[in-house]
Amino acid sequence: MSLHWLSSAVLLLFLLVCCGGSGAGANAAVTQEASKEVELFKPGETPVFAAGEESDKDRYESVSSFYSHSLLDVNGVLVALAVGTHSNSDSDVRLEMWAKYSAYGANGR
Repeated sequence: MSLHWLSSAVLLLFLLVCCGGSGAGANAAVTQEASKEVELFKPGETPVFAAGEESDKDRYESVSSFYSHSLLDVNGVLVALAVGTHSNSDSDVRLEMWAKYSAYGANGR
């Protein structure tokens, strides 16, 4: 009897994989069209700062590279965290954590 249940479960799983996969492709195509590339961290370029962040302009321009990126998407707001590397002629390397955001979608307008 348990062999019958096992074969039925395998058959059901096979049918779900075959039939359920066709809708996922259509949803992925819609999501792909709605996607938009946003570059939040770009070394050497001055970003648009939020109110109260204008004093960070000089520090941002001295960042030579960003790494260890992390992304978080909550209700139409993309938040990115990155480690910025500052280096100067004395081989002194300093690290800082940077956070930027970009609003999109219905809630971001």
